[in-house]
Amino acid sequence: MNGGTAVLVKSGRSNYGSGFNINLYVYHKQVYQDIANNYTRVGLGMYVQTPGTNYTIAWTDFGSYIGISGVGTNNFSAGVNYQGGTIWLITNQEFNVYHNSDGTRWIDIIWSWGVNSSWGQFVKPSGSFGTGLNRIPRTSSVSCTDFNIGSAATININRNSSSFTHTLTYSFGNQSGTIANKTGATSVGWQTPTSLFSQIPNTTSGWGTITCYTYSGDTLIGTSTCRFNAYVVNSNPSVSVSIVDANAKTKNLTGNENKLVKYYSNAKITINATALNSSSIKSYSIKCDDGKNSTSSSATFNKVESGKFTIVVTDSRGLSTTLNVSKTLIDYIKLAFTDVKVKRESSTSSKVYLTYTGQYFSKSFGELLNTLLVRYRTRIKDGTWSAYKELNPTINDKTFSQSNFLIGSDFSYHNNYEFEIVASDKLISDSETLIKRDIKMGEGLFEIRKELFGIHGTFESDSKPLTQKDLNSCISRTYFATCIKCHNTPNNSEFGYLLNISRNGTDERELYNKQFFFDGTSNDIYVRTMNNKSWLNWIKV
Repeated sequence: MNGGTAVLVKSGRSNYGSGFNINLYVYHKQVYQDIANNYTRVGLGMYVQTPGTNYTIAWTDFGSYIGISGVGTNNFSAGVNYQGGTIWLITNQEFNVYHNSDGTRWIDIIWSWGVNSSWGQFVKPSGSFGTGLNRIPRTSSVSCTDFNIGSAATININRNSSSFTHTLTYSFGNQSGTIANKTGATSVGWQTPTSLFSQIPNTTSGWGTITCYTYSGDTLIGTSTCRFNAYVVNSNPSVSVSIVDANAKTKNLTGNENKLVKYYSNAKITINATALNSSSIKSYSIKCDDGKNSTSSSATFNKVESGKFTIVVTDSRGLSTTLNVSKTLIDYIKLAFTDVKVKRESSTSSKVYLTYTGQYFSKSFGELLNTLLVRYRTRIKDGTWSAYKELNPTINDKTFSQSNFLIGSDFSYHNNYEFEIVASDKLISDSETLIKRDIKMGEGLFEIRKELFGIHGTFESDSKPLTQKDLNSCISRTYFATCIKCHNTPNNSEFGYLLNISRNGTDERELYNKQFFFDGTSNDIYVRTMNNKSWLNWIKV
């Protein structure tokens, strides 16, 4: 046999003659390998070697065999004349030895040789020895890069034989498919299908497997797998939003539904959202900077105070799209009075004056300019209201006002009156601004109580004392003065204090005066009145 390896397994001596030895060899050879079927064809043989050529010995074989443990043996028995040199006992014994799944295999060769001879004995030696077979290339290994769904991935094959081809398949969720069929390449590009999105509608990542089928020709050698991670990117919901004014009144003022009027516009919000790549819309969020909010896909915010809105749409994967929308906001100032004062000119006056201030939006809404109307009316307490009278305030940038406006001279101080003032513009009516005030009954020039003399209104004091003045002539004005030795005093008091109160009407006959005298000696108080130009007697208070 050509090639192979011979192993000396026994050396012995017969009892015929001295120095006569015989060596027994076992021969083994790997004839060929079947890669597809994963086995090696192993050839076995045995032979003896005698020391010389001068001997011919007739030995009888019995019970001889050669083989591989666990695989099989071939038995033989024959009588042979052995003579010096190398003598083959058995040749061309072949066995198919199947390898392990990884292509490796270790074998134990077993043998036995039974002989008998009248010249000597080499009696049935046997034994075994081990040897490793050449590894048969087996299943290729495979690896794959992670990828974003819809992008390219690379699959690498660690091929164990250049003759191998490979079929690649994938599995992801309930979806599977073929990537390459019996390719000879060791690196395969894979354009990952977007259909993988459907397998993970509620998460942003998932994992799958690549299976590599290794072929030798048409024979499947084996399979190997690897795991990959697939990610969802660029899949946030597609969102658009419409925000318009749903208040016909303010929309008429601006002339544009895309403008909002602070405090009065009703913002109608409508969200149009599309979930991408097999996800679904899970939630909506609408917020206005004035604090109004909603979790619906549409909402109407009444009387908005801001033109800034935040829209958030979230899908089943937790991916969100946020839109910040700013609408033109007309910064309307609510019409209102900030101060209203109505008062008599004096405590006994019939003249009543009005002073008021307020806040006002004096600009254009866009289509229409704002206008202001301020009016008032009066009535005696619980009486009938007068007709409204229009006022003419001064308008500045954000305010309106009018000071000390005489609303009438016929408000008798003997009566209580009621007063109402209202203002209106393009948005606010009279009823929303109504302010009420009371015009109280006036007070007389004086009041007298026990141990008290009260004076209402204004009076003056003479800078110089009245000396020897006739009090009957003190009718021209209201004043307070010191009296020294004056005439016509109570009880002819020589010292005291005079309060003279004078009121002249349009008719001289209505001449009305009153005098109070404070006696500086007795501390008594006296009062007298003029009636029809004549002074009445002093009366002690």
